[in-house]
Amino acid sequence: MNRLRTIIIDDEEDSIRVTQLLLEEYCDNVEIVATAQSVKEGIDAINEHNPHLLFLDIEMPEANGFELLKRIDNPLFHTIIVTGYEQYA
Repeated sequence: MNRLRTIIIDDEEDSIRVTQLLLEEYCDNVEIVATAQSVKEGIDAINEHNPHLLFLDIEMPEANGFELLKRIDNPLFHTIIVTGYEQYA
């Protein structure tokens, strides 16, 4: 079975941990190749790991998730937005 290379980007460590636990428990075909806690770290991880899937928080201190997506030329991954903010739901 092909595994989906996945990156989790969220400024809150607890949110990363919960997402990791849920994916490990329920998604056998997902391989978490990196986590990041900022837009800069996220871009670096994307460039290094060439993921299939991104779990992306929207509101982060330095820049938001939409800005991260704008900075990626020709993204070849799918994105799942993870947020606690109702206006983005």
